[in-house]
Formats: sequence, structure tokens, C-alpha cells
Amino acid sequence: MQKSQQKRKRLGELLIDAGLIDQKILEDALAAQKVQDKKRGEVLVEMEVVDDIGIARAISSQLNIPFVRLANVNIPETIISHVSQELATKYEIIPLKEVKGRLIVAMANPLVHNAIDDLRFVTQQSIATAVSPMN
Repeated sequence: MQKSQQKRKRLGELLIDAGLIDQKILEDALAAQKVQDKKRGEVLVEMEVVDDIGIARAISSQLNIPFVRLANVNIPETIISHVSQELATKYEIIPLKEVKGRLIVAMANPLVHNAIDDLRFVTQQSIATAVSPMN
């Protein structure tokens, strides 16, 4: 039950729990996000209070899912073809590998549950996630 409760946390809460930002920084980022129409992580990186690697590592640690740097991964075309470019772009998803019928994907923000649901529906496969920095 604890793991599912953690998955419901928002990015800002995870970063506060990890000690990377405080409530004031989160409030500033939320205000900026409304004006800039950007994702919360992007705003925090632009504010220079945390980098995308710090965000990804915090998510990885809090959710107990793997952290992966995509620069270090060679992905076969047969795996990449599992996900349309449109879906990959929309949810910032990169398919990494397939293990026992389960598609492993890297995501900038695995807290976006509808992304996993959509991917499961489109691929008709079980999905496991890893987190990767945005850039």
C-alpha cells in the first residue's frame, strides 16, 4: 500500500521529500508554471534550483524504480518501433527493452499514470518504467 501511495505524489512533493527544494521554491515554481505554460520540472530547472538529473534521481529513489541515462543505452529498432513517435513525444517515453513480454520504458516523469495506461492499451503489453533525465 505504501508504494501505491508514493506513486500518487506529485513531482514537487517528491523533490521536497528528497530535500532538493522547499515549499517556498515549489510555490514559486507553481506560480511561474501558470504564467509560462511549462511542465513543473522544466520550470524548476530554469529556476536553477535543481537539474534534470537531480529530478530523475529523486523520482527513482522515491518510487524505487530504475534510473537510466539514455546516452548510455543502445536500443534496437525493433524495440523503438513498439511506440509511435506521437505517443513517445506526447509522454516523453522511450522504449528500452522487452523482458518476458513486458515493455520497459524510460520516462522523464513516470508519475503521469495516463501515459502508462495509454501505452499499455496501444501496445497490448504490460509496462514497467524507468526514469531518465529530460535532456
